[in-house]
Amino acid sequence: MVYKPSNSAQPCGCDRGENYRCERHWKEATQAASLNALAPTSKAVLAPPVFEVKDSGKREVFQSGMQRDTTEEKIDYSLIRRNPKVFAGYSDITAMHLAIQKQTGLVTFHSPVVLSRFTDWTQDHFRKAIFTTEAKRVIANPEEPNPLRPAHPWRAIRPGKVRGQLIGGNLTLVSSLMGTPYEPDTRGKIFFIEDVGEEPYRIDRMLTHLRLSCSLAEIEAMIVGHVNGGEASGPDPAAVPDQRAVVEDSVAGFDWPLAWGLAGGHLRPNLTLPLGLTAALEMEDLQLWLGEG
Repeated sequence: MVYKPSNSAQPCGCDRGENYRCERHWKEATQAASLNALAPTSKAVLAPPVFEVKDSGKREVFQSGMQRDTTEEKIDYSLIRRNPKVFAGYSDITAMHLAIQKQTGLVTFHSPVVLSRFTDWTQDHFRKAIFTTEAKRVIANPEEPNPLRPAHPWRAIRPGKVRGQLIGGNLTLVSSLMGTPYEPDTRGKIFFIEDVGEEPYRIDRMLTHLRLSCSLAEIEAMIVGHVNGGEASGPDPAAVPDQRAVVEDSVAGFDWPLAWGLAGGHLRPNLTLPLGLTAALEMEDLQLWLGEG
């Protein structure tokens, strides 16, 4: 099943806010009802990005993209818990990852989506994450054809060796769920974040929000994936620090390990991460191990 749990519904054309709201809430209710109805019978839920397709026969297609509203509060989580499925996607799908994990304890997959470009590398990671039963598996960025100018640098900012459940996803969505029933329990977790198209001050604001909510105080480590795309603004954009410097400064008060540059998120390539699975991060060799082995 292809599922689009969020939507970027457009106004109906009459410029009346209440009509827009009614259309938006109708779509949310319809999407949640469809997920509830299909949960017992589908084998997997794959989420596309912004993608407009009509329903076709028994195939249910929903939209994911620019807005995520209140779909998660209309989901029947007891039904999902009784009928576990592969739930895969990224970006706005982070809200569904966090809600499903919080309410059911199931593992979900931060992964490429239906319209993503699957290279041999991303396809290999996707297949291994979802279809294999290896007790222990290492996650690493693609091999660099030119080590002198790496395309996907994977760096240890702060050293350490830790173990914990892997959680997280899109930073904007994680931040927006704080203070709700679906906020992640970050205690003892390896916290993965990624985002795109956000100016440095927005990245700083969201990490500051997480810090002030005490969500970063007891994590085991932080892994930063793709963080890119926002152009600095202001009277002197050149004086604004880049995203990496902003992240380092925002979490400078903590001593847990910090890794930068895992190939996961909005940019290519985008590896598949099983969220909710136990992982071990070894900063000396820059290795992320999945599984209990």
